[in-house]
Amino acid sequence: MEEETGKVVSMSCWAEAAKHMEKVLKQHLHYGWCCRDELLRSTISLVLYFARNYRDLGIALEYLIQAGSIGVLQGAERFDHTRGYKFATYIQYWIRKSILRMVARHARGIQVPCALSRAIGQIQKARKALSKSHAKYPEEEEIAKMTCVSLSKIRSADKCFRVVGSIDRKIGDFINAKLFGLVSLISFESRVPFLDYLGQISTLKTVLLDSGNNWEFIPDMSIGRPEKTVMRQHMKEDMHALLNGLEKRERQVVVLRYGLNGSPPKSLERYGLNGSPPKSLEEIGRLFCVSKEWIRRIEMKAMMKLRDKETCRNLSHYLDL
Repeated sequence: MEEETGKVVSMSCWAEAAKHMEKVLKQHLHYGWCCRDELLRSTISLVLYFARNYRDLGIALEYLIQAGSIGVLQGAERFDHTRGYKFATYIQYWIRKSILRMVARHARGIQVPCALSRAIGQIQKARKALSKSHAKYPEEEEIAKMTCVSLSKIRSADKCFRVVGSIDRKIGDFINAKLFGLVSLISFESRVPFLDYLGQISTLKTVLLDSGNNWEFIPDMSIGRPEKTVMRQHMKEDMHALLNGLEKRERQVVVLRYGLNGSPPKSLERYGLNGSPPKSLEEIGRLFCVSKEWIRRIEMKAMMKLRDKETCRNLSHYLDL
């Protein structure tokens, strides 16, 4: 009616068109609003579960929850109980879709075309699957073969993975990016170790806020998130502990086969491992003066031992680094 007339329809006109009494129509509307609110309240934990997976992408958690709630309402409108699907299962698709749409539109400073955004999703899924199946960071050629996406498009997508963050974002309990840059600058100019200033961080924050100066800093993007740095260090320790459980010859073969010593290649640099280029079975066989089949048996025996260890199963949470 509003589209036809171009005016806001009154409640009485609405009731007349619906062939209901105005009082009954108000009751039905009120009941519908109550049902909608109850639906949102009952699904908030599910929305929060999905929204938490997309934090640190430049979008506040509150906005992600709001997008997920919109997905709940969209899914409720399209749900058909006659198809035999459970509502909880069906609604997950719409929650994830609504959140992903917001992330695709607003997570980056420059909007990415839809085609490239879909390619980014395919590349991320393929990279995660290959990392799990091969227990190493996949090469671009492997991803291209799995996704049928060109290498140039994969490289373009990798550049788009970077998201824009606020310079005021907290790095710790008392420090943000601006203050981090200030402390680094003071530490460099005065030749005083940076860690000595961390103990005075609250004082420096007070000086920065009370001075009234307009500080401008270019954030150092080469500095990774501190929790990831700590996790990489723990990963190194867990890897060494895992390898120490093998016999000497088995450990040597695994280290050479997967490149876990020397200077890091690009495939392992991401994980923070000091790796050298992986060697083939034939190359390792020449080093030990044995056949490559003998090396393959040693490798298979070592991998069976590693998979049976509890420590190996605990390494799976490092795949997202």
